[in-house]
Amino acid sequence: MCTVSINVNESLIRRYNPSLTNHEAITQWVQHLVDSTLRRTASPIAYSTDEARQLVTDRLDRLERGMAETTSHDEVKQRMESLLS
Repeated sequence: MCTVSINVNESLIRRYNPSLTNHEAITQWVQHLVDSTLRRTASPIAYSTDEARQLVTDRLDRLERGMAETTSHDEVKQRMESLLS
């Protein structure tokens, strides 16, 4: 197991998902995102900490860009569910 540190725009995430009302909820959601991203990779062991951090950062950046274009909570929720499944 490795530890990956990333910076997260909490206000943008709260706009995306209003149920994430505190730092702990956001932390758990981001951890889920990290775990699901690493599970989808062919061989997560092959990634260095920097490479894993970059994978997660890229994914969050794509999500943030997508959220900036989205106006409805339901649309964002549907998009996120499709990304996480």
